[in-house]
Amino acid sequence: MQDINENIIIETSMSGVTVGVIKTPRGVIFIDSPLTPKDVQSWRTIAMKNDGGSSRIQVLMDEHFDRTTCAIPIKVPVIAHEKTSKAIQGRPSNFRFPSSDTGSEWELYPEIGPLQWINPEITFSSKMRLEWGDEMAELDHRPGPSRGAIWIDLPQQSIIFVGDAVMVGEPPFLENAELDPWLEILEILKSDLYKNYTIISGRSGIVGKNDINEQIKFLNLVKKKLGKLSSKNIDQAQLEKFAISLLDNFPTKTKKMQEHYKARLKWGVSQYFIRNMR
Repeated sequence: MQDINENIIIETSMSGVTVGVIKTPRGVIFIDSPLTPKDVQSWRTIAMKNDGGSSRIQVLMDEHFDRTTCAIPIKVPVIAHEKTSKAIQGRPSNFRFPSSDTGSEWELYPEIGPLQWINPEITFSSKMRLEWGDEMAELDHRPGPSRGAIWIDLPQQSIIFVGDAVMVGEPPFLENAELDPWLEILEILKSDLYKNYTIISGRSGIVGKNDINEQIKFLNLVKKKLGKLSSKNIDQAQLEKFAISLLDNFPTKTKKMQEHYKARLKWGVSQYFIRNMR
């Protein structure tokens, strides 16, 4: 657990994504949820210790399985972008994870079984503002990592949660990505608009300008290479070879994680190419 300040805490050590909590006089705003029910219970206990008011709400940064698997056990109303809600509602109500090797975090936890997906009670299309007492949180649609990705901006405290827009030391998820909008929001993130902000990644905790630049560099590499490949009649084997070559950008300490990241890149590049290049 890491205290960003007296009212905002994040947790980077639980399975799944980096989760956060904003404590206000009115109550608690949960940001995403841990991946396993066990972690959810621990996180709820931490989050509601010494909180103020009785209100509770949860905000989902996008629809990725890693952050939506245990949204229901948080047991509070959920806010998400309308495209995130649509993506979640498109899944079967009683769902087993797909057998595809996608390189997502949930694949490292075979004990996760059938589950039910949350149906966000509140959605928005462009912007939404939460005003709880003196605290204000601005929810902004920032597509790139996915069509329904958002940021949560706390302007009074110069803190912003950016979901999967920046991922440090691991491959980003490309399956549902839109590279041009993603690169655009990263340029905004490193601009003077957020010069004095604490930036919190949905996978990596606090990140800085160098991390943003590295993300931009990698996405530009992928965009350039895929642009060249799209002009050729390439087969699946050639596409996988390119995806595996990207693994050099993400050194790992264990063979298990190397294979996990390889699967993420192969799946992501393949799905992106199918959606955008054919």
